[in-house]
Amino acid sequence: MKIETLKILYRELIIHSDNGKREIPNMGYLIYEVHKMTKEPKINLIQYLNLLVEENILEKNNLTNKYYFSKKEMKSQNEIDYENLIQKMKKL
Repeated sequence: MKIETLKILYRELIIHSDNGKREIPNMGYLIYEVHKMTKEPKINLIQYLNLLVEENILEKNNLTNKYYFSKKEMKSQNEIDYENLIQKMKKL
């Protein structure tokens, strides 16, 4: 996992969710755009996305199949611990 790729994905998630205020409208398009920017395989980007869900940074609405930032994440407004996420990803 590349830390820069995770940072770009996170930044794009923030942008596409209007700074975490609404659901992310088209996750497939967002993954495609991050893939174009980073040349990271899409399957890896999906794994990064799933890790963000596992870490309760993102949540998924099962009715609409759209993602949004968790209330906990939006309250903290802190930069996520990329290094910690990288270590967890390596264990998978």
